Parts: sequence; structure tokens; C-alpha cells
Amino acid sequence: MNRNFFRCAACAALLTLTGASCASGGNDTDSGADAPQTSATANASTVADAPGRGTAITVKLIAFAPADVQLPAGGTVTWRQEDVATHTVTSGRVERAGGTATAKPDGRFDSGNISKGQTFEFSFAEPGQYPFFCAIHPATMTGTVTVT
Repeated sequence: MNRNFFRCAACAALLTLTGASCASGGNDTDSGADAPQTSATANASTVADAPGRGTAITVKLIAFAPADVQLPAGGTVTWRQEDVATHTVTSGRVERAGGTATAKPDGRFDSGNISKGQTFEFSFAEPGQYPFFCAIHPATMTGTVTVT
């Protein structure tokens, strides 16, 4: 594996240790994206021990675990960032074609860059399916919240 391929040194080290692959070539710079909010609410937290409510998703080893969750309308999902690499939780889809992954954010929510020890919470008011991805690693990090 060519370590120079990765602009994110933490990702390169982690991928070397786990044997995983990542085609995103992500970096650790702040995107500065301020996504508009819909009928749900978002709260990014930077405290290491932020209390979680509802369903929790762990961000670790360049993956969301579990990647797909279901909760009732009004429920909250807390993403807990436990990885050495910087990640995001961004609403939208990832289109795959010809060996590439193209992120298509939909503007419902975006955590911005979150580092190890941080959390991101989002409350889902309306039933539906809410796909999400990591904007830094869209080729390997995707998931869906299904709200009933």
C-alpha cells in the first residue's frame, strides 16, 4: 500500500494496521460547511463524556457501528467518535460508479469535523430514511437512520 496516497496520516496508519482500504484520499482540514437544518435539530458536542440519548453509533476503525439503525420519530442518535482519524457525520447519499465514490450531501445535518472523544447528536422528528456518510471517507463510511 502506498502511504503517500493518503493526505490523512492517521488514516494511512490505521489502514496499514487494519488492512482496510480507502479510496477517498481525505484530509483533516475543516470543511467549514454550515448545512441548513430541517424539522430535526442538531447539536455538536466537543466534551469527551457527552451524555447520549436514544440510539448510539460508534465511529471507529473508519466505520460506523452499527451503520444502520432504526428509531421512533422524535428519537435522537448520538455518534461517538472513538477513532484516531477525523470524521464527519453528513446527511446524504454516496453514489458509486466506475470505482469512485461521489458524496451527495442533502443539507439535513452535518457535524463538521469531529475528533476522537467528541460526539454529534441529531434528533429525527419525521419518519423516513436518512442516509449519512463521512465526508472525509465517503467510499467506506456510510449508514442509514430509519425513523418510524
